[in-house]
Amino acid sequence: MKRFSIFAVLLLSLSLINLSCSKKDDDNGGDTPAPPASFKGSVTITINGTTYNDLLMDVIESTDEDDGLKDVACLLKGGFSNGSPDFSGNNFALAITNIPEVGQTVTLNNNPLEEETSLIIVGSPVEGYQYYIGATGSITRVSADKYTIDGTLNNVPNMDTEFTISGTIEVGVHQ
Repeated sequence: MKRFSIFAVLLLSLSLINLSCSKKDDDNGGDTPAPPASFKGSVTITINGTTYNDLLMDVIESTDEDDGLKDVACLLKGGFSNGSPDFSGNNFALAITNIPEVGQTVTLNNNPLEEETSLIIVGSPVEGYQYYIGATGSITRVSADKYTIDGTLNNVPNMDTEFTISGTIEVGVHQ
């Protein structure tokens, strides 16, 4: 779980920097509004009956320099601030750690070992909750860039509430 904490903090920091930069870019002194940003990759995820597909950054696949394991991450618009807009800003981050090989389906585990694939959400797609981890279900790597998710999430740290999750993620940037 140490890897989860480091990854979540890094992803959250990146997302907050991205949001603060885009806020400045939108303030153009009353001139014609800038066109909406276009991000590489795509996501269509349904969590607890609500579909999210509005990206706030590229869908990124990156490789951890220490252990060589690959992760996929993105930032999505939507959700709830839970009274803490400085933290979540009504957006949330979604990550798949230790992505599977092409054609492989992995089973989610709410207490994954460091080298196992896990699904993590930091933010607020469901009112009243902030952190989630994939509890049951599966992630399939359909192609080099596309993943399907079908399962349930548990809130962290209590693990007492389950939310459904399903959909697809397509990577746009490899680092």
